[in-house]
Amino acid sequence: MKPQRGGITIKDEEGFTNLIVWPQVFGRDKREIMLSMLLLVQGRLGYKSRER
Repeated sequence: MKPQRGGITIKDEEGFTNLIVWPQVFGRDKREIMLSMLLLVQGRLGYKSRER
């Protein structure tokens, strides 16, 4: 069984970025995630071009 995860979207001057957040991390750090003006994110980067 795969662990479940959730997603959040953040925005900066370049556009939108989708982040996957593990439930135990979100549960532990929910207040900081939801109220912070700045987040340090660590993980793997995936990229999909919208050009066809």
